[in-house]
Amino acid sequence: MIVSALTRLKTPQDFSSVFNFRSRFHGRLINIYFKPNNLNFNRYGFIVSKKINKKAVDRNYMKRTLR
Repeated sequence: MIVSALTRLKTPQDFSSVFNFRSRFHGRLINIYFKPNNLNFNRYGFIVSKKINKKAVDRNYMKRTLR
């Protein structure tokens, strides 16, 4: 599945609204934060922490793989 530019969370305001809603699923390897919307499609945003990998190139690769 390719995530189009329309369905991505891009701005800090988009991400902060999801974090402020405070609903999440968490597991050993991944945390999923979510917020319902009134659109006909889901919107996604991926964050890979510097704790996972220090290099931005590798973090961006992980995000591309998830998308």
